[in-house]
Amino acid sequence: MKNETYYNNDKINIISKAEARKIRPGYYKDELMNLCRRFIDENEISCAEAVHQMECVSNNSLEFIEDICELIGYKGEI
Repeated sequence: MKNETYYNNDKINIISKAEARKIRPGYYKDELMNLCRRFIDENEISCAEAVHQMECVSNNSLEFIEDICELIGYKGEI
């Protein structure tokens, strides 16, 4: 899991994303929205039917889920 740099009183701490979520719980909401929007745009998803009919959506979904887990946290980290 990637770590994050967190600045606290002019001191730099390297912490895990799980720890960062506890410090700034609302921060990841915007990041998650950006991640989802990028997936929709890159796969040109324009309607619900496109999710099932476009092979690229299925092919790219595993990496997308991994990106979500990296951002939000895996089981036991949340």
